[in-house]
Amino acid sequence: MAAVGFAVSHYLNAAVDSRHRATVLSFKGLAFNLGYGFVSLLFALALRAYRDTGSAGDGLAGALTLLPVWLVFTALIMALIFWRHRAHLLQRN
Repeated sequence: MAAVGFAVSHYLNAAVDSRHRATVLSFKGLAFNLGYGFVSLLFALALRAYRDTGSAGDGLAGALTLLPVWLVFTALIMALIFWRHRAHLLQRN
């Protein structure tokens, strides 16, 4: 995730003029922190849902099986967002 943050910051530094760069990078940091917090909250809820499955290892294994589902769901949402804004994204090139 650190590499993604670095790549996004590098792109934003190149794409945004210096007057707005600090604001844009601050919002990037806010978005990343909210994303981490939201995923952590969902994982904590999954751990709580699986806590009565026997051992702690079984609960963790059950919660970890939800991570690929979350990845697919997030990828589909991002694909939908990019698809809806494709005209604007292609116009920039």
